[in-house]
Amino acid sequence: MTTPHPNREATRRILLTAGLALALSACATVQVKRDYDPNADFSAYHSFAIRSGKVVNRTDPGVSDTLLNERVDAALKNTLKAHGLQENTESPDLYVTYVAGARERTEVESWGPEAYGGWGWGGWGPDGWWGPGYDEFWTRTYTEGTLIVDLVDARTKQLVWRAYSSEEVTPGKLAGPEGATFMQKVTDKVFETYPPEPKKHH
Repeated sequence: MTTPHPNREATRRILLTAGLALALSACATVQVKRDYDPNADFSAYHSFAIRSGKVVNRTDPGVSDTLLNERVDAALKNTLKAHGLQENTESPDLYVTYVAGARERTEVESWGPEAYGGWGWGGWGPDGWWGPGYDEFWTRTYTEGTLIVDLVDARTKQLVWRAYSSEEVTPGKLAGPEGATFMQKVTDKVFETYPPEPKKHH
């Protein structure tokens, strides 16, 4: 059996530990993707009305969908008002809709061939092709919370802005005393760059 060089083995262990720490820390951050209609005039939108949102909770039956709806509604209202929009349920400029959900996900983590100096380092031997690095793979199951927010022009009924956010969550984040604070953090992040930059005309 091929014995790893001591220095190389120590380096590999350090890299694996660092890689795991980075992966876990990254999961604690809200990830947001946004898209919008570049022809929409966002400076013309001054008011909003929240339409009924949808909650899809596939992880914790103890978390009330009604409670989640209320927390998302409240957080969205706070965030939109902070961006200069006023709530107007009678004749708004924008309709706000959303889908909030949570589901379990499993991912496989590993530190790639860089940690071993290339796939050929182990070669074919008693441990197989993967060599001594084969056991450096692990699985991790976690709960992913997602929030999709749409802004629809109330006059044209056309979608003008959408954001998709995701973050690793725990039941406490959704249903516990800190649930409202957590949801506020998510919606603030979702609208962090709102309104988008106007389209540049050349």
